[in-house]
Amino acid sequence: SEGGGENSANKIGKHDERRSQFCGISWGDANSKCGQWCPSGEDTDCPGGMGCFGNTECYYSEDLVPTQTPVRVTEAPVTRAPIAYGDAANTRFCGVSWGM
Repeated sequence: SEGGGENSANKIGKHDERRSQFCGISWGDANSKCGQWCPSGEDTDCPGGMGCFGNTECYYSEDLVPTQTPVRVTEAPVTRAPIAYGDAANTRFCGVSWGM
């Protein structure tokens, strides 16, 4: 995948949600093309009138470099708490329209 904002990428962790933000004309377009990464989450990161969409299946990894020796994990992995099906948070999504 292509991407800008290399300095922004160096400041975020490998599991940061911003790594799944990509440009497209819709969420589906961004999710299927995985083209331009938009690290700030703002449409201004995107060319040609495209918008920035989060929670895609894409992953920006161009700034990640393997270490020469194994690194011991000192923190427990972060797992999101489950959200109940009826929770209002399950009805809030960003996009250009409902049908996309």
